[in-house]
Amino acid sequence: MLKKVKEIFDRFWPVSIENNVDPYRMGQILLRMGAITPAQLQKALVIKEEKPYRLIGQIILENAFCTVEQLNAAVEKQKEETKLGQVLIRKGIITEEHLNTALKSQKASGKLLGFVLVEKEFCNVEQLEAALKCQRRDNRVGALLLRKGVITEKQLEKALAIQFETQVLLGEILVQLGYVTQEQLNDVLLKQTHIMTQLPENKK
Repeated sequence: MLKKVKEIFDRFWPVSIENNVDPYRMGQILLRMGAITPAQLQKALVIKEEKPYRLIGQIILENAFCTVEQLNAAVEKQKEETKLGQVLIRKGIITEEHLNTALKSQKASGKLLGFVLVEKEFCNVEQLEAALKCQRRDNRVGALLLRKGVITEKQLEKALAIQFETQVLLGEILVQLGYVTQEQLNDVLLKQTHIMTQLPENKK
């Protein structure tokens, strides 16, 4: 369990231009949209490398590489692409039809989507865990709290700067700064780990 928590709290996207960039990250989404050029993305990643605690979207916006409207559209696209079902579809594990069937079942039963997908044998536990790990890279605690409107970009940036210097867990820093309550943090952590601890057994 401790290992899972450490994975969740892994530093917020410290990306280098020398490494392959996850194609579903914010910069690549903007690139696919035609909102920025490859050269602009590389420049933004250089700044990100120098200041790992800065948000890539904020860097791109501050350098006037895209408009606020384009960034907002990319954020919405990122939310869509990081949903568990979409991750599984991109990996070729399930189909749109599988996802639609599972979503209907989820709505009727109230069960977690991952549980339903495994229960219906649309995927197995190992495939789901792999998809969750992929999803988690785009849904770090800070990003989730930001998307939920619990914290602001400035608050997240300050917390990330402190984390970069101290290596203290981001969630602990946000609580210590008074930006989130322990209950709010626990809620985010619960949503990230709940599926991992309540999966049905694989059917033989």
